[in-house]
Amino acid sequence: MKKLSILLVFCFFLSSIGISTVSAQDLQTGYIPLLTPGYDTSIPRAELSHKQFQLLLPELMEAKEKGEITSFEPDYFGGFVKITYSSDSIAGSNISAQSVGDLQQVFVPVPSSLGAGTSIGSASTYSPNISIYLYSSCVDIGALGANDHVQGTLISSGQIIANLDGIADSSGNLSSCFDGSYSKLIPGYIVNFKFYSSSGTFLKAVTGTIPRFTVTKFDMLNAVISGTASAGKALDFFWSHPNLDAANTVLQVSKSGTASSTGKWSVDFGSQAMRGNDYFSVSYSITQTFIAFNQFWLPSLSCGIRSNSCVLTAIPNSSVSLSITHAGVMHTFTGKTDNTGFFYGYLVDGNQEPIFLSAGDVISGTGATSYKLPNLTAVSHPTTGKITGMAPANSYFVVAFRKLGMNDWNWRWVHSDSAGNYSADFSSVGIPTSPITIHIDHTNKVTGNHTFFYPGTGL
Repeated sequence: MKKLSILLVFCFFLSSIGISTVSAQDLQTGYIPLLTPGYDTSIPRAELSHKQFQLLLPELMEAKEKGEITSFEPDYFGGFVKITYSSDSIAGSNISAQSVGDLQQVFVPVPSSLGAGTSIGSASTYSPNISIYLYSSCVDIGALGANDHVQGTLISSGQIIANLDGIADSSGNLSSCFDGSYSKLIPGYIVNFKFYSSSGTFLKAVTGTIPRFTVTKFDMLNAVISGTASAGKALDFFWSHPNLDAANTVLQVSKSGTASSTGKWSVDFGSQAMRGNDYFSVSYSITQTFIAFNQFWLPSLSCGIRSNSCVLTAIPNSSVSLSITHAGVMHTFTGKTDNTGFFYGYLVDGNQEPIFLSAGDVISGTGATSYKLPNLTAVSHPTTGKITGMAPANSYFVVAFRKLGMNDWNWRWVHSDSAGNYSADFSSVGIPTSPITIHIDHTNKVTGNHTFFYPGTGL
C-alpha cells in the first residue's frame, strides 16, 4: 500500500490556481488545471485529475445551469477541464478556479523521471515508447533523443482534424496535446507520428488506429470487472482503492489477461470488495511500444448539500436513470452517460429555480448503491482555531476553509467519533473572524457515494 497524497495535491492545487481571468470577448474556450507540477506520481494522473474535478464540479454545474458556460469537458490524463463560454458571459466570472486560453500554460507534462530511457542509438534502432489515452487530447512519448522534434496528426474519415508539434526534453521525453477542430483520441481515429532529430534528420514514422475497449459489467462485491476488446488481445489492468483510513493509504492491484476469441475479457482482483468511485484502467498494445489506455470509475453517486445537483457515475455510454427524493417528492432524470461514465441531474422547480438538497434526501441511480444524504455540519471557532461539527460516525474525510475571494485553501484530514462529532484543528494557521467558506468532502467507506458541503460563515 502507498500513501494517498490526493489531499496534498488538493491543497497545492487550490493554492496555485490564481490565474488571470480572460474575457469571453477575447476567448470562447478556456482551460482550468487539474494537476500541478510535482504531483504524486505514485497515483495515476487520471485518478488525481478526477479527484480535483469532483471538487470543481459543483461550480461548473452551477455555471452551466446559469448559462455562463455552455459546456465543460474534463481531460483526465491531460489534467485540465476544457470550458466553452456563452457569447454574453465573462469567462469564469463565478468559477473560483479561473481559466486561461492557452492550454500550454495549464498542461503539466509527465515528469521526465517516468521516461523509458535516453540512450537512442542509430536511427535503425530508434524505438519511441508512445502512450495514448482514449478520450484525452494528450499523449506521453519516451525513449526519444534529447530535443527530438515530434509531429503528430489525428485523422478521422481521411481528414486531419488535429495536430501535435513538440520538442522532447533533455531526457528524451515529450508530453503534449493535440490541437484542432476536435482533438480527442476517439476509437477508430488514426494517429500518425513523425520523429526528427534535433538537427532535423528524419528518424521514424509510427501509425496506429485507436482501438475500442470497453467495460460491460462491474461486480464490486466479488471484485470482478468485465468488458470487450479485440479478440485474442493481451491486456493489462489496474485497480486503485482508497482505504479511507487514518494514514490515508490506497490499495493498488495490477493484473494481466487476454480477450477471448469473441473479444470478451474478465479480470478478478481478489477477495477485497470494490467500492463505488474506485479507479480502474485497462491498457492495450497497438504495437510493442505503442500503447493505448482507457480508464473508468466504479458506479457511485455524488451530491452536494445546499446545492441542486447530483452526479451518477456508471458504465460509460449506457442508458441510466437518476432519482432524487426531496421533501417527499421524487424527481427522476433519464439519459445516457458520457464517455467517462458521468450523468448529471439538476433539481429545479416549475420556475426553473434551484431546489436545494438537504440531509435526509434519498438518491438512487443505475448501477450505484442508493443512499441518504448524511448530516454534515460545520461551525467556525476563530478564537481556538478550530472547525467543529457533525458527520457520519467513525469516518475519515476532508475539512477545509478559505477566505472569501481567495483561492488558498487550508485543509485537514479529520476523523469523526462514534457519535459523529469531529474537530479540525487549524490553530497553526489561524481562522479569521471575517467570513470564510468551509468545504467538507465526505466519501462513504462502504458504498463510495460522495457528499460535499460548502457552508459559509457570517456576522
